[in-house]
Amino acid sequence: MRSLLAFFLIPLHVMAEIGGMRTVVHAQPIASDNLNETHAARMVDLVGVSGKTCTLKWRSQREWEGSRVVYEHHYDEQQIGGPLTLEDLNSPFPAGAGAVGTGGGDSNWDEAGCGRELQH
Repeated sequence: MRSLLAFFLIPLHVMAEIGGMRTVVHAQPIASDNLNETHAARMVDLVGVSGKTCTLKWRSQREWEGSRVVYEHHYDEQQIGGPLTLEDLNSPFPAGAGAVGTGGGDSNWDEAGCGRELQH
């Protein structure tokens, strides 16, 4: 879990610090009838200095045994907007170099979650 979080959060942090990207995270609990289960609606907005936005939305279900999560499922994933490019960030790289983090032209890069369709 830690490596998964690091894989997701470190690129966001770098883009926010160096590229000026603004990141907004929302989580809204959803009521459940089962005491050992929690649901939540989650959303992440990635906003470039250009004003372009990529929004990720999903819902999660977690089952608990005591204080441990023993099962987690993500569903109802949505991506609104396309990938942020170097033009959308304060980048030292020349314009036209491709989507953020690609090394030039590969628009499938999605360490930030925006660049290809979300998958289950």
